[in-house]
Amino acid sequence: MYLSKLDDRLETRIKKDEMAKLLVSHMKNVHGSYNGRKCEKCGKTFTSNYALNQHSLKEHKTDRLKCPKCPEVLGSRYLKKRHLALVHDEKSSQFACELCPRVYLAKSALVTHNLRVHVREKTFTYKLSSAIKSERMIQYRKWKEGSVILINLIREYSTIIPFRWFYNKYWCFYCPEHFSESKKLKQHTKEEHAGFIRSKYIRNLIRKNGVKLDISEIACKKCPKTIKSFDDFLQHIVYAHDVNYDSDVTKHFTSFKLSDDDMACIVCGQSFRFFGPLLRHVHKNHNNNSYVCEYCSQTFLLKKNLANHIRKAHTDEDIFKCVECDKRFMSAHTLDKHLTTVHKTFILQCPKCPEVLRSRYLKKRHLAIVHDEKTYQIPCELCNKVYLSKSALVRHNLRVHVRERSFNCDLCDYKSFTNSILQDHRLKHFDVRAYECEFCKKTFRRKKGLIDSVIAGKPDDLDLLPILAPPPAIVWLMIPPVNNITLPCSTVKKVPHLS
Repeated sequence: MYLSKLDDRLETRIKKDEMAKLLVSHMKNVHGSYNGRKCEKCGKTFTSNYALNQHSLKEHKTDRLKCPKCPEVLGSRYLKKRHLALVHDEKSSQFACELCPRVYLAKSALVTHNLRVHVREKTFTYKLSSAIKSERMIQYRKWKEGSVILINLIREYSTIIPFRWFYNKYWCFYCPEHFSESKKLKQHTKEEHAGFIRSKYIRNLIRKNGVKLDISEIACKKCPKTIKSFDDFLQHIVYAHDVNYDSDVTKHFTSFKLSDDDMACIVCGQSFRFFGPLLRHVHKNHNNNSYVCEYCSQTFLLKKNLANHIRKAHTDEDIFKCVECDKRFMSAHTLDKHLTTVHKTFILQCPKCPEVLRSRYLKKRHLAIVHDEKTYQIPCELCNKVYLSKSALVRHNLRVHVRERSFNCDLCDYKSFTNSILQDHRLKHFDVRAYECEFCKKTFRRKKGLIDSVIAGKPDDLDLLPILAPPPAIVWLMIPPVNNITLPCSTVKKVPHLS
């Protein structure tokens, strides 16, 4: 009943807005006195500031539209710019393509030309009728209003904490504060945002990619009922507290149980040490993604994510060009890495000494070790060890202090600290020798064994040590998966971009 009234209010509001726009347009076009703008020099009235400015330029300020190189007076600023570019070959008014001799008068035209001719990126655009636009607007507003209602119910009836994930950090859902640990995020949300928040403010926070929820401490604020999941909470507030909500918006809410030590997937129970791999696992295996890659059948939540995946994984076109040396790259990341290491070495220079490092990580490591920069050091709370990354500290704690071997071999009783060590161990159960020595034709299970053999056989000629490639991807297909963990495989070949 409440949702039907909400739909009626939205439709009435949209119809009123359309009628108001039609009335204003009629008053301007038929009765020019509505909100009229009067010219101070000739007394003419106009319906908008734009029309008044155009009249002033053409009739009273012709010197601004006069060509500075000839006596011709043009009809607009664009025509003046076009006249200078075409007639007088004014370079400042021209945008030249770097890949062909084409010249354009606007940067947008140059961008469109690059996308059509050189990049060959097709963007399908079409005009929607006013009826379809109104229907889509109604659906979007309905979804957003339903999401706001559900978030308000979550705040009122539960201890669930919404959050964001960006640049490998937890971000507060209500403010721009970010944290590297989930417990600090929970503490901040409870202390800073426990009071009343206006629905208009929450509406502006909701994005199309959905809302992430932390249900590690889920409980009902109104009664002592034990709740285990987000779906149980929704059923509980409907039957126990007589609350209604739009069930269609729940597919945009994804729940997690955050922890700084170890967290598991709510659906399948697979464990992860960090939230980033868990989020990728949920998006890939458990979300109802509507966009499917036609080459590898991988699914995506948004259309732009699918386009980026096809461009990076299934095309051979290098569309990112370096402005310094004209080299081309497949992604913005590789282009940025090239610029930093080749052309902008000052970014990798140590601020405390003249040394230039080879990467941002080495610069960070150099500052932490050589100059004892505390901001780049993560100390262990149980011993004197200091690390440069949180992942290294977590591995240290698991190995030395907790001594937890969480990765089990399903073929024997062996347990390991990491998945990579477990994969190396599983090679013993399968006679797979993917690395072959070029000198003696001896094969090895691991790359390290091949390198040791080359060094031992050619100790005086290490400059001839070949660049050792990884084993063929087909080898990994012979080994069964470990606890639903997919082993590395890159058998999907790149195909040409279909225009």
